[in-house]
Amino acid sequence: MAIKKSHTQWQKLFKLYDVFSGDNRDFCKQQSISLSSFYKYKALLTSKQTDFVQIKAITSQPQRTVSNHITLKNNAGLWSFPSQLSSSQLVAIIKGLSS
Repeated sequence: MAIKKSHTQWQKLFKLYDVFSGDNRDFCKQQSISLSSFYKYKALLTSKQTDFVQIKAITSQPQRTVSNHITLKNNAGLWSFPSQLSSSQLVAIIKGLSS
């Protein structure tokens, strides 16, 4: 059964790794550690993340502008229609513009 290494032991291992001339697999074999543990602790010790998460309170929602018209743009120009226009009427207009 493997013995769990302390934070200090891992730091010492990585100092040894810095001067090691072989690859990760050879280093792990020489030090009798698993490759997955090597990568796990390397990421943990080199990470600059903390457990602290900064949050920002939002006190108001941005206001949305409601438009009372529908605007379409095509090769012929910019077309503006009242928002009360039914979908079938709008489809008919689009079909007419595309022909």
